[in-house]
Amino acid sequence: MVDLNDIEKCIFDVRYPPSFVNFVAQMTTYSDIRGNTAAAKTVVFYYGPYMQKVPVNQFNNRFDATGIHGLLDNTGTIGDNVSGWEYDETTGVINADDNYDEDGVAGSDHVNL
Repeated sequence: MVDLNDIEKCIFDVRYPPSFVNFVAQMTTYSDIRGNTAAAKTVVFYYGPYMQKVPVNQFNNRFDATGIHGLLDNTGTIGDNVSGWEYDETTGVINADDNYDEDGVAGSDHVNL
């Protein structure tokens, strides 16, 4: 599995993007060495994009019309079913944010996959 944050650390002059909204922009558009983004590729903005869009979590189908807000959140509560994915800005870890529970043990089955 490729850790997109490892790509970020190797390319950008920052450890992690400053906010989860910037993370989505940096993964889905072109970026410069500082992590600034642009819709079009130029001589300055030539890194990326690494994905076309953040995928919808198939267990809760959380997304909105923009495909950003509601799809990725940073509330700090994994499995609260607020969005499709929970992004921790401190560690760079992304977890599924659904409350799907197949094994009967409290908490989401999709934490730390």
